Amino acid sequence: MSDENSFKMILQNDDKKVYIDLSKGYNYVSNSLNKLGYYPYDVKFAHVRFKFTHQSNENLKYLAQIVDKDDYIMDVFRAYQYLKHEKGFDKHLSVLIKTQQVHSIKDILLQGNLYQLYNNNKNNNIPNPQKLKLEDIRFQEITIFNKPALFTPYRIDSKSLLKGVYKYECQHDDNQDGIITMIGKCIHVNFWGTILTTKKIGLHHGYRNVDEIKDMLFADARSISLHDYLKKYPIVKSNHSR
Repeated sequence: MSDENSFKMILQNDDKKVYIDLSKGYNYVSNSLNKLGYYPYDVKFAHVRFKFTHQSNENLKYLAQIVDKDDYIMDVFRAYQYLKHEKGFDKHLSVLIKTQQVHSIKDILLQGNLYQLYNNNKNNNIPNPQKLKLEDIRFQEITIFNKPALFTPYRIDSKSLLKGVYKYECQHDDNQDGIITMIGKCIHVNFWGTILTTKKIGLHHGYRNVDEIKDMLFADARSISLHDYLKKYPIVKSNHSR
């Protein structure tokens, strides 16, 4: 699936309108949703008036057909990302569609997750399918367990991080509702994103349960780079490991 392939839509609320092409990437999509006045991970199609205007292939057309008003817009973007970045998943999904094994965005996310997990195990590593440079990623500022941190939906290679920057991967609920329920050193199933922080978070056997409502707060602010975060929350010299 090449970069020319696109999934275009128009989103409107009472007084604003944005034109979105999912092929332009995470920053573009999230900034467009910010322009509508929404935090990207909170907005469902039910919250806006929407119209799908162009899909470049049959898989993307099917994606548009099965969108439900209760689906999160960023979930459709994640489904698109599986098609764009997971080699071979487009053909795999075509077979699933023909055999009527997928009927919703949640089904595609589940199949994409399983497909990625299979490939990760086969290759004995966890690739970053988005292949972005760390300095190019814009993060959402959050607070987790009262510690300032950053969140991104992408996987981050630990080798690219400075010592003293701690990485935690997020796991979402089994219902695919986009609710973070656990963080850990390495999440294979129901991966939902990565948290970076200069404040170490205590884990129990490599994991820790999370109540997103009580334990996490997403800042209502512009996305920032890791470089800008480190200016605000410098690495503590005594930090030696992740």
